[in-house]
Amino acid sequence: MPTIGDPITSFHSKTEFISTCLDIVNALEFLNTKAKVIHVWKHGPDDSPSKFCSLAFTNTNTPPVVSSPNDQNNSTSESESASNKAVDVQISAPASTVGIMVGPEGTLEPIKATGLLIDCDFMCYSHENTHQTSGTLPFMAIESLVTATGKSFRHHARHDLESLLNLMLTLCVYMTRPSGQLHVPVKGDQLIKFNKWFNISDRLDLTIAKSSTLNAFDLLIKPHLPIYWQDFAPFLSRLINITWSDKPILMNPNCATHQAYHDILKEAVAMYSTEEKSKLALYAILSKQKH
Repeated sequence: MPTIGDPITSFHSKTEFISTCLDIVNALEFLNTKAKVIHVWKHGPDDSPSKFCSLAFTNTNTPPVVSSPNDQNNSTSESESASNKAVDVQISAPASTVGIMVGPEGTLEPIKATGLLIDCDFMCYSHENTHQTSGTLPFMAIESLVTATGKSFRHHARHDLESLLNLMLTLCVYMTRPSGQLHVPVKGDQLIKFNKWFNISDRLDLTIAKSSTLNAFDLLIKPHLPIYWQDFAPFLSRLINITWSDKPILMNPNCATHQAYHDILKEAVAMYSTEEKSKLALYAILSKQKH
């Protein structure tokens, strides 16, 4: 099957990346409140680390049209802000406006990017039992990992928001700047406790590692964020604090809401839209090995 959209790591700027995440929050909210379904991160360990991508299209009066399970007329618009509710991958825009071909060196062509939530084949109605949820371990909600200990679990919309938070934290730790530029290993990297999220296969041990790292964001995560992301750290910290009612995280339930995530991300977009004045980075730069 052809690839839909571009990797979420293809962003030009922090404004674009955060706007894309805001699109995902709005998509998840639409699914939950209007279609009465939840996405459920139920995919195999060899799949991509998240089910998010960035859909690129040039400035046009005919942007992509995306559909939800219950509304075939739901669409994006150039006049809309970052609140596009893209919940599927059905594109009806002219081919010339979608999926700009980008070589290994990237492109400086003006691109409008919209967050897209894909792989919705495992969605289920919100009232259905989902206690046997599965996924890529580092991105799964803590409460779903505890299921392995025999504790009952039912997937809710708030767990999808936690998966988004896990994605954002991972990207900010391991990307040094836009255009897919990944962290280059250096001496001392073994001290980054966040690495344990990707090196522990036992679910209970991973639950303990994730919760302890999140509990001590200022000590265990923030110091290891690249310089590029340091001014975004307060927003990440706030997202963690509104996702759990109290600390320690392992002992308290996830209480994340779409509105809380929306408010924080929208505030970040507003700040960067004003402050980011430097020239945009290349879009969708990829190594030749990946191309």
